[in-house]
Amino acid sequence: MPLKKPMMALTLDDDDDDDAGENMVAPDGRAPAGRSLRTQASYKLSDTMTFAQGGVVLRGSAGMVGDDGTQETDIELADLHKVRQLGAGVSARVYLVEHRRTGEQFALKELTAMADTDARHMAVNELKIAHNAHCPHLIRFVDAFFNEGKISIVMELADGGSLDDVIKRAGRIPEPPCQGVGVSMLQGLQYLHRELHQVHRDIKPANVMIKAGVLKLSDFGISKQLESTAAFATTQVGTTVYMSPERMLGEEHSYASDIWSVGLTVLEAYLGEMPFPIAGSFMEQVSLVVDGPAPAPPPGSSAEFEDFVAQCLQKDANLRGTVTELLSGPWLINADDGEFGRWLQTL
Repeated sequence: MPLKKPMMALTLDDDDDDDAGENMVAPDGRAPAGRSLRTQASYKLSDTMTFAQGGVVLRGSAGMVGDDGTQETDIELADLHKVRQLGAGVSARVYLVEHRRTGEQFALKELTAMADTDARHMAVNELKIAHNAHCPHLIRFVDAFFNEGKISIVMELADGGSLDDVIKRAGRIPEPPCQGVGVSMLQGLQYLHRELHQVHRDIKPANVMIKAGVLKLSDFGISKQLESTAAFATTQVGTTVYMSPERMLGEEHSYASDIWSVGLTVLEAYLGEMPFPIAGSFMEQVSLVVDGPAPAPPPGSSAEFEDFVAQCLQKDANLRGTVTELLSGPWLINADDGEFGRWLQTL
C-alpha cells in the first residue's frame, strides 16, 4: 500500500516554562484531536508539552523519505485497533494494537499528558531518544499522537515478550544463551552511552524485549539525557531492587549504574531468580545491596562468567567494567548475540 501522508516537523526542546504547557492545545487553539503530532504543520513540542510552531524535521524509522526530506507515513491513531493490554504503570498503559487496513501489529504506549511534571519530562525524553535511536538492540519508534489528554507512542511490537517472561517459562537460562543476553544488552547500551549520551536507569528483565529472537532494550522514558560523558544524574527512579549501590544511597551516578543492572539481569537469567532477596522496605533493600556481599554465579559456572559478573557488580562504580571492556572480555569476546534466539527456539 502506498504511503501517503507527510511526516511534518516534530521538534522536542528543553523549554522549562511549565505554565505554558497546561492548556495542551495547538497554537491555533484547536486540540490536535488524535492526528499524528507530525501532521500538525511543524509543531514544536517542549518539555512542558506545549505545542508551538516552528522547528526542524525529525526523521523516524517508519515510512519513506520524500523528495523534500520529510518522512511519510500512512498511520493515523484511528486506524489502530486495541487488541489487548500488555502492561500498565502509574501514568502509562501499553496495548497491543493492529492497523485496521494492513493488519500490522504494534505496541501502543499511552501516557497521561496532564500527569505531574516529572512524568511529562519522561514522556518527551522517550520521544527524543526513540527518534534518534537506530540500533538493532533498541526498540524502534514508529509514530506519536496527541489525543484526549494523552500522548500515544507507537513502537515496534516485541512479539516474543520480555526476558522476564522467558525466565519464568524456562526456569533458568543456560550460560551460552546468557552470553547472547549480555552481548545484546551491552550493544544496546553502547549505542545509548556513546551516541546518545544516555543513562537507561531501568534495566531489568521486564524491560529487555524480544523481537524475532533478538533482544532489545525498551522503556527509555526514565532515561536521563547527559550533556557530556562527565555529567551525572541524581534523580532516583527505576526499579529499586535493580539499582546500583550509589543510586540506593542517592549519590551521583552515570553509565556505570547501567552496568550494575546488566550484571544483575544476566545473573538472574542464569539463576532463574533475582540474585538479591526482595526486602520488605526500601531501607532493608539498601542494607542488602550496599552492605551485603555482591551475588556471584553458583559453583560449576565458568571462571569467565564469574569474572564478568564480578566486574559488573563492583560496589565501587569506578571499579566496574565499561561496556567496551565487558564486550572485549573473555566471557563475551567470542559470544554471538544470536545464541539466545537459537536457544529460544528449543523451548
